[in-house]
Amino acid sequence: MTTASHVLSARGLAYTVDAGRKTLLADVDLTLRPGEFHAIIGRNGAGKSTLLKLLTGELHPTAGEIELWQIPLARHRARHLARRRGVLAQHTELHFDYRALEVVLLGRIPHQRNQIETDADVAIALDCLHRVGLAGYEDRNYLTLSGGEQQRVHLARVLAQVTPGDAHPDDAASPDHRPLLFLDEPTSSLDLHHQNQVLEIARSLTRDRGAAVLAVLHDLNLAARYADTITLLTAGRVTACGTPDAVLREDTLRHAFSHEVRVQRHPCFDCPLVISA
Repeated sequence: MTTASHVLSARGLAYTVDAGRKTLLADVDLTLRPGEFHAIIGRNGAGKSTLLKLLTGELHPTAGEIELWQIPLARHRARHLARRRGVLAQHTELHFDYRALEVVLLGRIPHQRNQIETDADVAIALDCLHRVGLAGYEDRNYLTLSGGEQQRVHLARVLAQVTPGDAHPDDAASPDHRPLLFLDEPTSSLDLHHQNQVLEIARSLTRDRGAAVLAVLHDLNLAARYADTITLLTAGRVTACGTPDAVLREDTLRHAFSHEVRVQRHPCFDCPLVISA
């Protein structure tokens, strides 16, 4: 089903509810390679978040197969998987008055021996806060932060989670151990500057560490700018998959979103620019 270059491979995925009477996803194929940023787009209710939940194991497919690093998803040991795969949910509820640093350090738990926090764990967590633009926030009460700041704290937690540590150096040594990030609408609570900052961070992981990133995005122009490849879902089925230029076409988008659009060339970046008509 896969080749050694695939970080993720899914084939023939389907998901039904109501004893099979309602189909939410049907016959979905998807592959993700090291260093690839892949975006999932589609109108509300198209099946984007359902697909992400299948790929992360939160839901079990009615049909089809999912492999991560050439191993079936069900055969991965949870702790080992947690060191290599991070999931940023669209909404993460946390009702404890943790400091921001303590939230980020939750991402280091899979790396710790006997759940003992090390100085290296703290250094990694502080660096991840700095990378998301929250240097100096380590002692801030998480519950007092804005929604966008909380979202960036959780991104820092995910980054800390997939950062190799001294306890498991093999996680960084092999090309078959490239990290995998799932991001569910990571820009939904962010202003314009921080939307681009978060996606730049994701892109830097693909360049610097060969990470594979799969992100559900509502903003078609962010997908056009940052994604290497895009899957367009319409009513639970893949209606287009390929480069931004191949997917973001006027006729394709008009059919998928039931809305008139114009697609031009972005004046600053070599990518499509989608304009509501």
